[in-house]
Amino acid sequence: MEPSSNAPTILTMRDGGPLYTETNLDQFIVEPFNTISALLFLFLAGYWYLRLRGQFGKFKFLTAATITLTVGAVGGTIYHAFRLDAFFMYMDWVPIVLLCWAAAVFFVYRLSNSFWVAAGMLILSLVSQILVFRFVPDHQSTNISYAIMGFMVVVPTVWNIIKSRFFQWWWVAYAFGAFSLALLFRILDPLQLISIGTHFLWHSFGFLACHFMFKYIFELQKARKMQPSVVSV
Repeated sequence: MEPSSNAPTILTMRDGGPLYTETNLDQFIVEPFNTISALLFLFLAGYWYLRLRGQFGKFKFLTAATITLTVGAVGGTIYHAFRLDAFFMYMDWVPIVLLCWAAAVFFVYRLSNSFWVAAGMLILSLVSQILVFRFVPDHQSTNISYAIMGFMVVVPTVWNIIKSRFFQWWWVAYAFGAFSLALLFRILDPLQLISIGTHFLWHSFGFLACHFMFKYIFELQKARKMQPSVVSV
C-alpha cells in the first residue's frame, strides 16, 4: 500500500496507527527509516542503564524512566518494522505519555512539595488529553496531544530552572529545541516532502530531547545530594 502522492491526509492502518509517508506493506520491514530511528531509544536506554549502574537506589526516578523508555523503544521498533497490531502501537505511544507526565509531576512536586498539587496537575493534563482526542480531528489530535504534553513539561521545568538559579539550564534548552524540531518533523510527514518522509526525524530529535532531559535531571539530583544549597528549590 502506497500513500497518495497528492493528499496530506493521514490514513489509518489495520493496527490503528497512521499511514506514514514511508509505509510500504510490500516490504518485509514496512518502515525501514522509522524502524532504525526507533532503535535509537533502545541504545539510549542501554546508555542510561550503564550510567546508573550501581546507583539505581539513588536515582529512582531516572531508573523508572529508563525502564519505561525501554518498553517504548521495543514497542516502537516492532510497531514501525511490521505494523502488526494495535498492541505495539500502544507500546510505542503510552510510554512517551508516561514519561512526559512523570517529568511534569517530578518538577511540580519539587516546586510545591505537595502531592495534591502534583496530582491536580496530572488530572488537568489527563482531562485536556481526553478533550483533544474527543473533539479534535484524528489527523491533528496526536500532534496537539504531544504539544500539550511538551507545554506541560516546559512550564514547571522553566520555573524549576529559575528557582534553582539557572543550574545547568542549557540541557533543558537543548531538550526543548530538539523537541520543537521533532514535533515539526512529525507534523510535516504527511506532506511527503521527501520520499522516506520525515517521521524518522521525529524519532531522531526526540531521542536527543529525551537524552538531554535525562541528563538535566541526573545532574540536578546529583548536585542536590552533594550540594543541596546550590540547587535548592
